[in-house]
Amino acid sequence: MSVSALEILSAIENEGNFRKAAASLGVTQPYLSQVVQRLEKECRGLIVDRHHKPFRLTELGQYYLDSRRRIRNIEQETEQFCSDHANLRIEKLRIASNGERTNAILIPGVSAFAKQYPGIYIELTLEHHLEEISNLLLSGMAEVGVLFQYLLKKGLNAYPLFKERYLFAVPDTQYFADVGERYNSEGCYPRFQDANFDKLSKLPLL
Repeated sequence: MSVSALEILSAIENEGNFRKAAASLGVTQPYLSQVVQRLEKECRGLIVDRHHKPFRLTELGQYYLDSRRRIRNIEQETEQFCSDHANLRIEKLRIASNGERTNAILIPGVSAFAKQYPGIYIELTLEHHLEEISNLLLSGMAEVGVLFQYLLKKGLNAYPLFKERYLFAVPDTQYFADVGERYNSEGCYPRFQDANFDKLSKLPLL
C-alpha cells in the first residue's frame, strides 16, 4: 500500500510516534520510517523531532506538511472547477436581448437560474436592437439570444419560448363595447386588422 507524504506526516502529527502512525495508515513501521528518512534527505533537514515524547514535527516538518496541504487544496479546487465547467455549473453566459424583453421575460427566469447554478455569471446585453441579435450570436458576442422568429438567420438553432401577442387594451365601457373582445381566461382576442377599430381611430393617441 502506498501512502503520501501528506498522510504520513499528518499521522505522525496526530499519533505522536511511528508505530501508532503506521498502524493508523495500515503500513509497517519500517516502511513509514523509510519514507520519513527519504523526505528528510530531500528537505536537507530533520522533519520529525524524535527526541521529544511524543514525537512532533520540527519547524521544517510543519512547513512541509502545511505546504502539502495547500497543494492538496489547490488540486481539489482545480478538479472541482474542471468538473463544474464540464457540467455547465460554472461559466459566463451572455444573453442578447433588449430592455423590454429582459424586464418582461428574462428577469424571473434569470433569478431562478442563478439560484440553481450560482457558479454561472449571467451577462445581459441590453443596448442592442432586436435586429442585431442574430449577428451577435453568429459573431460569438453572445451565447443565447431572445428575438422574433422572422429575425432568425441561417447558422442558428432556436425554439419558441411562448406564443407572444401584444394587446392594445381599452376600458370595458359602453363606448368600447364592440371593440375587440372582453377579458376571457382563454386569452382569445382578434387581431387588430380583424377588429372594428373605428372608435379607436378617434382616440387622441392615434
